[in-house]
Amino acid sequence: MNQKLKARAKRIFESSPFKLDTLYVNKHGNFFTSHNLALNSVENAEEVEKITIGMVFDTQDKAPQKLIITAADQSKLCFVELSQGDAPKVGDKAKVGKKNAEGVFQINPQTSYKFEKGALTQIIEK
Repeated sequence: MNQKLKARAKRIFESSPFKLDTLYVNKHGNFFTSHNLALNSVENAEEVEKITIGMVFDTQDKAPQKLIITAADQSKLCFVELSQGDAPKVGDKAKVGKKNAEGVFQINPQTSYKFEKGALTQIIEK
């Protein structure tokens, strides 16, 4: 893997709202999260390279573990600026998929989070 592909893979691992540990890249430089999709993009299996998160981040430069909270409706709130173990607070930003979180999300029977334009504006406790 050349340095350009390594840098691109690192950006994908860092920015993904999903917990990725493996990527695949074809000979054209296209990245995939599915090995089957990568294989379908080329004629020969040898034209696909597997890239693991450990190949991109050394031990001093670990991939950040984003805080992901699953709401009652199964929406995954991804707080990219928070790490696992952090507690969200008013002002923190979250995404659902690739879009800014918007509206009210019930986290558990006692707690809901209200978002406007991706920013947590209110924590509602019952």
